Amino acid sequence: MSRLCRKSKKARTLALLMGITIASASISFSGFTLQSNGNVSTKETTISAATQDYGLVDNVQDGVILHCWNWSYNNIKANMKLIAESGYSAIQTSPVTQPKDYAYEGVTELNVGIPDGCGASEGQWWKLYQPVSMNICDNGQSFLGTKSEFKAMCDEAEKYGVKVIVDIVANHMANITGWKNKLSDVSQQVGTYCNPDMLTDPTYWHINDIQCWFSDGRKDITQGTIGMPDLNTADKRVQNMVLGLLKECVDCGADGFRFDAAKHIETPADGDFGSDFWPTVINGIRNYADHDLFIYGEILNTVGDNFDIGNYTKYMSVTDNGTGDQILSTFRYKNAGSAASGNARYEAKKTVLWAESHDTYMGGPSYLATDKMVKGTWSVVAAKKDSTALYFARPYYSDQILKDEFGDKYPKSQVTPTNMGDVGTMTWSDPDVAAVNRFHNYFVGQEQCVSSSGNVVYTERGNSGVIIANMDGAGYVDIQANRMKDGYYTDQVSGETFTVSGGRIRGNIKDKDGIAVVYNSIQPPIRPSVAPSPTPSTQPSTSPSVAPSATPITGNVIYVKNEAGWSNVNCYMWNNGNDTNGSWPGTKMTYVGDNVWAYKMPANYQNVIFNNGSGAQTGDMTSPGSGYIFNNKTNSWSKYSTGSETPSESYKVYCKNTSNWSQVYCYMWNSSNDTIGSWPGVAMTYEGDNVWSVEVSKDYANVIFSNGSGSQTADLIYPGKGNIYNTGTNTWLPF
Repeated sequence: MSRLCRKSKKARTLALLMGITIASASISFSGFTLQSNGNVSTKETTISAATQDYGLVDNVQDGVILHCWNWSYNNIKANMKLIAESGYSAIQTSPVTQPKDYAYEGVTELNVGIPDGCGASEGQWWKLYQPVSMNICDNGQSFLGTKSEFKAMCDEAEKYGVKVIVDIVANHMANITGWKNKLSDVSQQVGTYCNPDMLTDPTYWHINDIQCWFSDGRKDITQGTIGMPDLNTADKRVQNMVLGLLKECVDCGADGFRFDAAKHIETPADGDFGSDFWPTVINGIRNYADHDLFIYGEILNTVGDNFDIGNYTKYMSVTDNGTGDQILSTFRYKNAGSAASGNARYEAKKTVLWAESHDTYMGGPSYLATDKMVKGTWSVVAAKKDSTALYFARPYYSDQILKDEFGDKYPKSQVTPTNMGDVGTMTWSDPDVAAVNRFHNYFVGQEQCVSSSGNVVYTERGNSGVIIANMDGAGYVDIQANRMKDGYYTDQVSGETFTVSGGRIRGNIKDKDGIAVVYNSIQPPIRPSVAPSPTPSTQPSTSPSVAPSATPITGNVIYVKNEAGWSNVNCYMWNNGNDTNGSWPGTKMTYVGDNVWAYKMPANYQNVIFNNGSGAQTGDMTSPGSGYIFNNKTNSWSKYSTGSETPSESYKVYCKNTSNWSQVYCYMWNSSNDTIGSWPGVAMTYEGDNVWSVEVSKDYANVIFSNGSGSQTADLIYPGKGNIYNTGTNTWLPF
């Protein structure tokens, strides 16, 4: 079992109970008391300031993990502050061993691959899971970096209280053609970079005719091939090679390990073909390390033959892919009831959950889910008690792969590949995801209640917190309170106030992806900072030339004069309610010729950052409005003339008149003091069912609805087209 207290290592310190220093005193919080143990060393009772600062937890099983899939060590290091700010208590690297065919026939390709449900075999990602060495690659043939860069990344993680989990491939090594348990199928690179004897000595391998898919029998699962040469994990030489790799990682600062294909490695309980691999390797590295390690194994679906999962969990935590896969499916098809019933199959304290994994994304169906669906799923799995959860950092935003939420895909030829080593997306640090992570850390150990109402699934923790996910997106919710005490609570995503009274939870979800994280934190919300400039890949990517758009961009348009030479220009915008136009780095702008890029702005989005998606960006700016152009070399705005005016498109503003006013007026204005008319504004038109509307053709940021005779709303921020204001509930709803 994982030890619960963390021993000191170098400057490492133990973080306990929200960063309060304990020497020999008793300290009380919220009705419980922590009594120090006089036998514990001073180092063990020193509180980690870094962990305190970011609300992280010391035991990885209690926190959440960011899977920095294919990121270089330098890029993980560069993002470490943002990772901590976003509430991740641990990160997971890709396998650190030398990958197969790094330079195939003398050429190194860098593209990750584009998800297709079949493994994206045209990319390079899979090579990391076919190792040709059993040490940290340090000969330049790695997509991730050098051993010294790995150590520097671990040192940086320590500064912020973030643990480092290393992905280990110990079941197999690299093949030549695959699906043969024969010496002739062992890659020659294994002999070059690991041990030449492994090319001639069959006792290093399971040499047989067994394929893992023959049956669910334990012998087929553990002694057969999964496509690569299967290591004889009962052999002491193999065990010592694996243990040596783990020790090397620990010496560099690693805090734990994930074992790839763990169910394909036998246990002592496997009878005639059982072995002591797990007790030898796991106990060996725990005894070697001078600090506690978090270790888990990849167990997909079942372990076969009704085998007791306890034969694995006595050594490590395990993945439960079924729960996350099922909940993600419910978000794709909007079945909140099924999402609420998705519970971990194993003991929660030994379980790792996810919304998706690198396998389900690159070789399975999860790439057909939008980023919104993944975040909704994350809000459910990461809200669960006792389980840890792994957030997979996608290499692509869903709108780069999918045309719509129904899974209609762009042809691969239209998708610009992400490179190995690069940080492909920033959704993992979005405010709603970060708020979910901090909620998970805040409510460690408190009971849960998962419920649903319509298309809303929500998880209450203790009696003072709830995460709400509305599959329909933003909007007002009125749901049953099962555990929450009466009172006023703050949505840590938007700052909106939610009310719990009379057994109901009521409030307005402002997050466009439909997530509210509702509790009263002791600390003010940590707003994740903007991502740092990434370290380029080993080889520069070649950007294709961009042809001007043949379709004119009209309406509420903003422009960039790209004199800084960016290969792409993105526009990231947000309004005063913290709604954004998408995940960082925003929406790719359209090239219209003469080094000018254009973007049609959403109504009433005032704040903007232009960037190239690879680290270069402007500061936070206020847009002067439609028809202006920003020069990214001189950092200056000016009026832009396209040769013809581009008036804003007309749109309707709606009001649900539940106040029974005989006439409804709409008064609107913007920051330039343009108004829709003199007070009380324009008389709205009745459309039936208490709905009133007015058509406007200019962009306004604020609105007041009134009856023109003294009854009126407060000054409201107009959230944009597609919303209606209810005068009875004083809320905006999608319409």
